[in-house]
Amino acid sequence: MANSKIKVTFLHPRTSDTFPVELGAGTTGQKALDELVKANFIEASNGAMTYALHLQRTNTALPLAAPLAASGAEDGDKIGITETSKGAGA
Repeated sequence: MANSKIKVTFLHPRTSDTFPVELGAGTTGQKALDELVKANFIEASNGAMTYALHLQRTNTALPLAAPLAASGAEDGDKIGITETSKGAGA
């Protein structure tokens, strides 16, 4: 089971583009985002903007530090990417 993989589709935060991937059991939300940046699917986050992930099937947020599979993502799921803006305060 440690080597099991799941196939999910990431949904672009601003367009209707999708990005199907196969994730390892230990892939965290942050690692997935890093790979999506490397693949030029999304822009790198910066000081004013970060990303959040949510599981479409359950309409729940996925933590970036935990493995997506352990957080409830299953084979065939769609994972939405949301851009979040940081406030101007320090």
